[in-house]
Parts: sequence; C-alpha cells; structure tokens
Amino acid sequence: VATVINNAMLETILAEIRPLIGRGKVADYIPALA
Repeated sequence: VATVINNAMLETILAEIRPLIGRGKVADYIPALA
C-alpha cells in the first residue's frame, strides 16, 4: 500500500478526535480505537 499520511492530515484527524478523548469517550466509530 502506497498510502502516504502527512503531518497536515494527522493534525486534522487529531483535531477532530481530541474533543472526544477529552470527554473520556473512545471514538467507537473508528474501528482502530473501538
């Protein structure tokens, strides 16, 4: 797989996930974190 994830993409994803983590709830809609 030649998928490249750059820092900008990671920052965008983290920005969306951080509030959920802050609530103490795992983002269960993300299979990797379920």
